[in-house]
Amino acid sequence: MNEDLIKNFERKIKKDKIDSCLVHHRKSVVFEYFRNRKMKERQHKIYSVTKSILSILIGIAINKGYIEHVNTPIIHYFPEFKKDTADQKITIKHLLTMTSGLHWPGNNAMIPSKNWVEFILDQPVDYPPGQRMIYSCGSSHLLSAILQKATGLNTEAFAKKHLFIPLGITNYRWNFDAQGVAIAGFGLNMMTVDLLKIGVLYMDKGRWNSNQIVPSHWIEESTSAKFKVNDSSAYGYHW
Repeated sequence: MNEDLIKNFERKIKKDKIDSCLVHHRKSVVFEYFRNRKMKERQHKIYSVTKSILSILIGIAINKGYIEHVNTPIIHYFPEFKKDTADQKITIKHLLTMTSGLHWPGNNAMIPSKNWVEFILDQPVDYPPGQRMIYSCGSSHLLSAILQKATGLNTEAFAKKHLFIPLGITNYRWNFDAQGVAIAGFGLNMMTVDLLKIGVLYMDKGRWNSNQIVPSHWIEESTSAKFKVNDSSAYGYHW
């Protein structure tokens, strides 16, 4: 790679006080930066990148038959969630694309509540499902609860078995709500080198060491534009 480009890039990330950065190109790491030694060994809060990893897990669960398809209504998993016709039309796909129409008051309103899933489901439907995108950690948390109901494993345990162990990822922490649902909107902490593995996995269309970890069609489907956000960007399935 261009050395001047790399040097300029390193100056930029130092100026912005970035903790760590790895660049993978043509099967190898071509650039490595850590603000200090601790950053190399640290579990970093990856915040909303957690959502994209959740999307991977949903794809794996569908492929293994735990979830039928993305158009499955969420009332299949939350039968108590029957307030009106609009509620019953919300699907897993709507949650993945943030187009459920459910009102979202924000994390600061959800976090103090005693039961996060109930808090999210108790919100009114502001828009018909599929009509408008509202970025919501609530949608991610419902998907985590659905994954747990569908597989019999919490999201962290499912990830460990079907994603993390196959990739050799062992040093991580996933936080949970009071009911034992893994926080999928922002709750995962990982090492930089392990997060790179997720990127490489997607670059290689779901394959790792000759094993198909994630279906290639899910890689394409989850990262393709499903809802246009503005003239320059769009949203897929939590990507």
